[in-house]
Amino acid sequence: FINMSGDKANEYFSDGISEEILNVLAQIPKLQVAARTSSFSFKDSHKEVPEIAKELKVRMVLEGSVRKQGERVRITAQLIDASNGFHVWSQTYDRDLKDIFAIQDEIAKAIADELKVKLSETTAPGKNSTGTRNLAAYDLYLRGMALWHTRREKNLLQAVDLLHQSTALDPGFAQAYAGQALVYTVLPAYSAIISWKDALARAQSAALRALALDPGLPEAYAALGNTSTNLLDRDTAAELLRRAILLRPSFATAHHWLGNVLQGKGDMAVALAELERASALDPRSPVIGDNEAFALMALGRNAEAKARCEVVLAFAPQFSACLQYIGVVDLMAKDWPGALSMFQRLSAAANPSALDQGRDIVDAMSGKGDRHALAVKMAELPFNSNVDHISGNAMEDQAVALVLMLLDEHALALDYIERNASNLGTTMDWAVTLPQMDPIRCEPRFVAVVKRLKTTDPRYTKVCAGKP
Repeated sequence: FINMSGDKANEYFSDGISEEILNVLAQIPKLQVAARTSSFSFKDSHKEVPEIAKELKVRMVLEGSVRKQGERVRITAQLIDASNGFHVWSQTYDRDLKDIFAIQDEIAKAIADELKVKLSETTAPGKNSTGTRNLAAYDLYLRGMALWHTRREKNLLQAVDLLHQSTALDPGFAQAYAGQALVYTVLPAYSAIISWKDALARAQSAALRALALDPGLPEAYAALGNTSTNLLDRDTAAELLRRAILLRPSFATAHHWLGNVLQGKGDMAVALAELERASALDPRSPVIGDNEAFALMALGRNAEAKARCEVVLAFAPQFSACLQYIGVVDLMAKDWPGALSMFQRLSAAANPSALDQGRDIVDAMSGKGDRHALAVKMAELPFNSNVDHISGNAMEDQAVALVLMLLDEHALALDYIERNASNLGTTMDWAVTLPQMDPIRCEPRFVAVVKRLKTTDPRYTKVCAGKP
């Protein structure tokens, strides 16, 4: 929905209209609704509706405008069938600003009626789906959630501040508490400013507060699910995420995190199916794309993993996780120039203190450098060091473990995996799924690590059967 108010400060208001209608429609089981990350990526673009629909893999496109003047708002909405360019439905709404939440649901119901599906009673027209009528609190919430989607350290820190301001204005605003939980449950993966222990405790507290206010809030269940994943309570995590999907079938983040849970449990094929579902709902989400790429790597499908990340880099050229994964795939293919290029882009985007890391890795792998000296240096890296801006490392922990194996330093790799497996927020459960771990997979210490991670090694039977 385009902001026609003549004031850039009202941009979040028009985005909020879009997001709330999207959330209401995403609760309809018979609809596949493209997620915010993907649909909003076309804002201000000059692409035609059929082209947008093709990229999002949808048939219908909803677009419109918001004009806010004083205490009045005019919202126009039109639903277009991209297969033929015809307008299926259009309407204009003139309302007092205080009724904005009712308008969102009214528009969503009108669209659903045109698509001949029914909204559940929980999203009946006129019901305030956001949980607040405080417009200032609502505006802060929208700003915070827009920043959360970016997965950048500075933006995440700003997001959590805005969401706390929102609940300070309206202590009963359930969605803003759920927003806080969503940010906290991912924040320490992108910033060293908060520990995993503190962040997960805050995520859990905020999510429970949200559910106490609104027991049907899918974002809160998703945040609790991701928090449980990081606490290695995988069965609980899976059920919480399935509850979020039941409440909002087109909730891409819940499908994404469920895929991660299943991957952490060693159920790689089902995990990939969930990640593919998340990608279908949110094809322009960089983090979903990179997690899907890792699942493909764990299944030994490196060329497909690289291709998946190349799609991500086409619209998010500085997304560090995909720069990392393409780099390691190129290492495995002995494409030294390609690997070096990716690692240099990675350090520039994620951690400038690591500018020499890519050159050192490529030199060691190609026979120009000291493999053992580099491996010793990498094996000594602290947990989560990629978010430390003076660490000299731009790689996530599971990628460090992989590089140690590629350097043929099996003992150091096992030491590194064993040491990092005990940390909250560990990604060693991902590392153990990689085929490159096969040379150490049957070691008693490796088996003990798998047990400590409360997971199942998907390759153990194939690799270790019959071995003493």
